[in-house]
Amino acid sequence: MPTDSTAPGYGYLRPFIGRAAERAALDDALARAVAGQPRVVVVSGEAGVGKSRLVEQLAARAGDGGARVLLGTCVAAGPGGLALAPFIGALRRLIREVGVEDTTAVFPLGEGIEQLLPELRRDRAEPDAESRVPLVEGFGRFLERLGDSGPVVLILEDMHAADPSTREMLRDLVRTLDAARVLTVLTYRTDDLYRGHPLRPFLADLQRGRGVQLMEVGRFSRAETEELIAGASSEAPTAAMVDRIFTRSGGNAFFAEQLVRAELAGTAGGMQDSLRDLLLSRIEQLPAPAQHVVKLVAIGGSSLSHRVLAAVAAMPEDALLDALRAASDAHVLVTDDDGYAFPHELLREVAADSLLPGERLRVHHAYADVLERQPELVAPERHAASTAYHWTGAGLPERALPALIRAASVAEALHAYAEQHQLLSAALDAWPHVRDPQISRLELLDAATRAAWHAVENDHAQHLIDEALDEADRVADAHRVAALLAIRGKILLRRGEAGALTVAREAERLAGTQRTATRARVLEVLASALASQGLTDEAREVGVEAVRLAVDVKDEELEVAARGTLGLVLGHLGEHDRAVAEMDAGRTLAESRRDLRGLTRICVNLSLELWTHGRNGEAITVGQAGVDAARRSGSAYAQGTYAATNLASALFTLGRWDEAEQVVAEALAERPTGVYRAYPHLMLTEIAVARGDVSAAKTHYTVAVRSVDARFGHVEGSLPMVRLEAEIALMEHRVADARRLVAGSLDRARVQGCAAAYAWPLLATAARVEARVRAQGAPPGDAGRITDVAAGLPTTAPWWRATALQVAAELTPAEGATPSWREVLAAWEDTTNVHSTCYARLRAAEEAVAAHDHRDAQRWLRAAAKDAAEIGALPLLQEAKLLAAGARVELDEGQAEPPAMPAAERLGLTRREVEVLVLLAEGASNRAIAGCLVIAEKTASVHVSRILTKLGLKNRTQVAIAAHRLGLTTQPAPGGRDLT
Repeated sequence: MPTDSTAPGYGYLRPFIGRAAERAALDDALARAVAGQPRVVVVSGEAGVGKSRLVEQLAARAGDGGARVLLGTCVAAGPGGLALAPFIGALRRLIREVGVEDTTAVFPLGEGIEQLLPELRRDRAEPDAESRVPLVEGFGRFLERLGDSGPVVLILEDMHAADPSTREMLRDLVRTLDAARVLTVLTYRTDDLYRGHPLRPFLADLQRGRGVQLMEVGRFSRAETEELIAGASSEAPTAAMVDRIFTRSGGNAFFAEQLVRAELAGTAGGMQDSLRDLLLSRIEQLPAPAQHVVKLVAIGGSSLSHRVLAAVAAMPEDALLDALRAASDAHVLVTDDDGYAFPHELLREVAADSLLPGERLRVHHAYADVLERQPELVAPERHAASTAYHWTGAGLPERALPALIRAASVAEALHAYAEQHQLLSAALDAWPHVRDPQISRLELLDAATRAAWHAVENDHAQHLIDEALDEADRVADAHRVAALLAIRGKILLRRGEAGALTVAREAERLAGTQRTATRARVLEVLASALASQGLTDEAREVGVEAVRLAVDVKDEELEVAARGTLGLVLGHLGEHDRAVAEMDAGRTLAESRRDLRGLTRICVNLSLELWTHGRNGEAITVGQAGVDAARRSGSAYAQGTYAATNLASALFTLGRWDEAEQVVAEALAERPTGVYRAYPHLMLTEIAVARGDVSAAKTHYTVAVRSVDARFGHVEGSLPMVRLEAEIALMEHRVADARRLVAGSLDRARVQGCAAAYAWPLLATAARVEARVRAQGAPPGDAGRITDVAAGLPTTAPWWRATALQVAAELTPAEGATPSWREVLAAWEDTTNVHSTCYARLRAAEEAVAAHDHRDAQRWLRAAAKDAAEIGALPLLQEAKLLAAGARVELDEGQAEPPAMPAAERLGLTRREVEVLVLLAEGASNRAIAGCLVIAEKTASVHVSRILTKLGLKNRTQVAIAAHRLGLTTQPAPGGRDLT
């Protein structure tokens, strides 16, 4: 979190990221010190991880809170360091801040402090020997006296470089401080603590003291690294950039910052010379044998077992162990299970780059040769990939190609499709350089295309398909071309782009009429493409044939896919029960054969169908099964995000918003891209809108929009996007913008089947916009179009019927509305939608107030306020409280009547004027007041003038004071129906 101040001794100010637990622990230690319980916190971590930034933040917060911050840094000047450097540095900074006179007033002559600062002896008589006190005692008294006027934070940085006197004085000082209001913070680098370092016994001894706490600062997570990158760039970083910097930096904050600078300077994948020199110097300080071993490990990969290293190094065991010990003590290498690794990927890069090209080729060849002769040295699933990596690095493609193909098969069996895609891409690069590859390029392109499809590498898959089609003979290779075109159709459907149907029909033509697995596969894609274009009757025929054909050719994997697609088509046709039955059959088959990818996809479709029809409990069960299957199949970053979004939608409907948010956050942690990233962020936008958090809503909505192509055409994505943008406009009182947005999308809402689940919410928003426009006295606009679209939508699901009634009620005047809001509420109470039911209660209560039905108004307002508070719907809760105050309704039994209303009445204020007064006190403009209360801006201006006249006030500042005296500032701002 950014800070507005900097601490003494820290000359930079950058956004602070993460470290919530560490900040809380330091704040707790400071609070205890302020209470007279001295504390010592030892902060450790590798160089560059962010220790100083963490301490800087503490110093800034402590300084802002009135504490005196003393900062000193240990200086390594020779074997023993510079004596007492941190204490001297801290005192000198204090003198610069408050001056010599104020500093000397804190410690009388003779208490030893003048030994640290000779300049303080000027014009002061030397004390006699008897009056002198030990330095540590004098410094302790000095801290205690400083603490009398306020807490003291003593920060000593880089304790790994501390001299013996500093360690000794600090040890004694910690023991002597008893009730002083002092927090001592020490920092040191873990990677500088070699075996036998003198700080090790010091820390062990220090821990035995009272009030000592150890804190290790770890590396950034990927999300924190992304935040760091975003803070340094004017544009949101791409997922590829975040992956690149996070992998290379290993989460080290300093390294990440340096890499960001290199990227922004246009050298992606490089690093600044200063950073390279810094890392290389750590290696060059090692003995020559250790340097040699470090370079061998660098070529070996990210992690290397001792057995493989020993076989490649061909060194005497003792010599090898001595070299490894030297590298480990210097923290150039770290132990990793049964072998060795680098603490940072950047350090490995520098070590590998320090080899000459010929040396790298020779080392790779040595590794590959060892692995082929002794395959037992590595795990079976890693052998092919490791061998392929080293034969490639050795520049021998004829040896690398078969290993790459074997490794790709292993990756596919493990559902590691991203790795399979990378391996087959490397095989394609090697293929032209092999005289007898034993596999055709078309076969390789076909396999690579399927891997790219599964890995969601859509652009590369399209490129591979183009190459394969150029390579293929459309007559001799007709079935292969049909299968490739089917994949292209799926990619276009995945992206919501046009052209899928044309591609699928061409694939069907090439597949022929014979009952083959290829034809069944093509028909499954064709059914999806037909449904996407609204040709649902033909889609059903094709889907049924795809299922029959998959059964006939005994391809169970294909049968699972075909049943999932047919179920989706039946859902579009409104045949809900048949759709669920078809997908249940596919789900059972997928579970029986452990087809995790098929199970994931069918759970996505089934959970969606269940949610759209209000069967939220079942949707949660199926959605969770889909999330679990996606994780196990390696598709959590793709289909898994669909399952997670469907699961979150059902949880949201039931009012379990925190759970929904957690599900989506876990899905985004899988680093999805494109549409897979857009849907979770749309869900987070939905939650933020319902909570009234406009800032979060805009943030998530922006991410969602940027994640998809401009041609994105899925109804389930495009309609929610428009609706949520309109809702954000309403939250910001931009009624005209909201009206324009929904008006432009009404024709796209003319849908059938399960797609109505996205059309009805859009119409509900559109109707609310029209109600607001009507209240402002504007001419009627799109009410007729909204009614026309609504008349064509299905109402088979209970919540669709409730929304239809709500839309009708919104579009009719309040007097004699048909249907009544009482009827709308009854329909919503037959569903499990907590938020919509709460909204309907408010409207029904408003209607009851107008009819002088105090009993029903009180009942509905109480229920609405209770539910809104439980789910966190702040706009609805605010409106419930305001309606209750205006209607003299007690929201809680036994609750005293709000004191502000009688006081306002005595001053002659009407209920509407009280509402305006609340908003005035919050600094709202006339335009904002008009938007919030659904009145014309001129009417708002009249209310403001009347309030000023009645209260005898001259300006808005005096209004805020009056509102406070009336007790209105604790009352929430009225939200009106348009804040929901």
